[in-house]
Amino acid sequence: MKLFNNMVTHFGFVDKQDFMHSFIHLKLLQITIPVAAISAFFEQYFGLKALTIFAFVLLLTIELLSGFWASKIKHGTLAIASNPLKRFGFKLLAWLIMIFILNSFKLQWEDTNLVIYTAFDWLYSLMIIYISFEYLISVIENIEVISGKSDKTLVQALRKKLRFLLGLGEATKTNDYE
Repeated sequence: MKLFNNMVTHFGFVDKQDFMHSFIHLKLLQITIPVAAISAFFEQYFGLKALTIFAFVLLLTIELLSGFWASKIKHGTLAIASNPLKRFGFKLLAWLIMIFILNSFKLQWEDTNLVIYTAFDWLYSLMIIYISFEYLISVIENIEVISGKSDKTLVQALRKKLRFLLGLGEATKTNDYE
């Protein structure tokens, strides 16, 4: 133990207890353990890494808050009604169920059939991208309302470009946003 104590003091700690308090923050364990468990759960069952979860939660938070703000501007009052929150929660639950199913199917075929695995991997990636675009477009719509430019020009231009990229229609330049 004396060797360990000497070693930690060499690196700027008072003693081994000072090192342990710095190494394991007991007060933060109430936060870090649940966050780690949630991250592990989402990575295991939904295939989402911690940074992706963080970005997704950030996007959802921005969408929800900007939606409240846009609603306040549109209707004159901030009415955090249970119906929009229920709709938000139900849509989120539906997205998570679809991600879970696609990730489960993808993992089922990972080692046995490369063609099926690749198909489900592609569908999984497509679903993640689609969900992200849905919430990004919602944030842009909310920002348009908040900024007073709610003619949906930018959103229409984005949808038109996306349809063109997916081969679902032609892209023609009709405004400055394209």
